[in-house]
Amino acid sequence: SDKSSRAMIPLPTGSGKTRVVVESIIDWINDGKPGQPEKRFIVWLVERKELCQQAFDTFRTMFLSKGKRDTSLELLAFWGNKSKNLAKKLRENDDDGAENAKTTIIIASRASLSSIIDKNGKLPEEDQYLKKLVPKLAVVIIDEAHGWMSPTSTQVLHSLGFNFMSAARGGKPHPNDARLLGMTATPFKNIKLVDSSASNEANVKRVVKDETEKLQSRFG
Repeated sequence: SDKSSRAMIPLPTGSGKTRVVVESIIDWINDGKPGQPEKRFIVWLVERKELCQQAFDTFRTMFLSKGKRDTSLELLAFWGNKSKNLAKKLRENDDDGAENAKTTIIIASRASLSSIIDKNGKLPEEDQYLKKLVPKLAVVIIDEAHGWMSPTSTQVLHSLGFNFMSAARGGKPHPNDARLLGMTATPFKNIKLVDSSASNEANVKRVVKDETEKLQSRFG
């Protein structure tokens, strides 16, 4: 919905999560991005470069198949040895002007985006281009969302404007209302039991419950 800023899509392995979500995103773009009509950027984040390529190929195939006639979609690759000049892309997007603006999908691995964040943080504040991306973000999609609870993952999401402490206190999770969508086949944390005693099993259940609640809280 237009008012829901965060959500998680739990689908089993092999069910075609990427295709389902990409197709939904293309339909949303075709409809004018309800709730985010002026936002130009969508960020798709993954852990492994193979999943980056899979997302890139799926977006390209689905847009050619279902994209609205006379519209264009730009796909930017930010993983492995792919170009990572995000500042240049943001400047080019500004130069296009509102009339020529097109939706841009940034597909990035966590490691590549983390590297961009480190370099961006060393720049003078007025040149920190990630701050210019934040108000232009429509939605951030995270594949294998169950693996995005680490400090590094939190830093990446924080750099994109998300503030989970604010959300926990009843505030906005994002200052510009960017949406956050998590995809996972394992929405419940799992820990392998080594000690099967009753006391240890109870402790593991408590940890699993706590970690599961943290994951569900992050994605609303």
